[in-house]
Amino acid sequence: MSWATLGYWIAPDNTFLAAQQIPSLAQKPPFFTTYLAVEKKQKSSLLKILWKGKPPSEIWVLKPNHPYKDLHNDTLLLFLNDGSLLKKTKNELEHSKPVSFTFYLGSDPLGRDILSRLIIGTRYSLGIAIISILITLFIGVSLGLIAGYFEGIYDFLISWLMNVFWALPSTLLAIAIAFVIGKGFFTLVVAISAVLWIDIARLVRLETLRLKENEYIKAAKALGYSHWRIIFLHIFPNLITPILVMSFSTFTTALILEGSLSFLGLGVTPPAPSWGTLIFDGFYYIALSSGKWLLFAPTICLILTVLSMQYFASQWNKNSK
Repeated sequence: MSWATLGYWIAPDNTFLAAQQIPSLAQKPPFFTTYLAVEKKQKSSLLKILWKGKPPSEIWVLKPNHPYKDLHNDTLLLFLNDGSLLKKTKNELEHSKPVSFTFYLGSDPLGRDILSRLIIGTRYSLGIAIISILITLFIGVSLGLIAGYFEGIYDFLISWLMNVFWALPSTLLAIAIAFVIGKGFFTLVVAISAVLWIDIARLVRLETLRLKENEYIKAAKALGYSHWRIIFLHIFPNLITPILVMSFSTFTTALILEGSLSFLGLGVTPPAPSWGTLIFDGFYYIALSSGKWLLFAPTICLILTVLSMQYFASQWNKNSK
């Protein structure tokens, strides 16, 4: 989770390598190290740094041995990898001298650092899943409480709506919604939320129907308490545990849906990475030894996150009984 929050601060190689394309460094193996000289960036606000980072205006790949030489008047002579020379003042560079950068998971076919893109992509994947779950909880809990408590025409209409959505394959419905709206961050949120609220609503409706028959609910009605007071002060607190357990399971479904939609090209807009887009980028390089980490790294992260959330949900459910 900290990766998603502080991605542009903790990602290695100064994070600009997550988006900066360097063709001469394409498809390098893990732990590949090189010297880079980076031109100073323009000033940016803190929010822009946290969310989008600060891409440099130019990067030079230097020779691995003797990449630069200090000259007089605060000037550096850079020995470029293509055999040419370049003079730059230290004030023009982001660092006072060229710095060694390590690609811990290698680079993709466009020369971008895979580990940096993986860390930055965590923010998009988890962010989409978390926002989708919050919207799903709001819709599902609200409709489930109304249907279960008031019954009658409310229960009929909401149950009919749930059955309609339940009859449609969730993945195909999400693909259809994303295709109609167009790809993007909030498109994924809408598409995922539209197919996940049903499970929450069905659970809340059934639990509300059960709790409504308890004696303390009948006593509250006899005392003349309002319907909304009974719902929010007497019924809803008893639904928190099953809702939380269901939320963990739904969160994993949201992650898988995000990965599926992004893999199909309906995810966040490039060059912004997410786990799904990274898996798609590495799909065509699965047979090449130089491109395996491009596929395996985001896949492993997705699998471990899903398994962790499922384990946490099972433990929570076990302890709540």
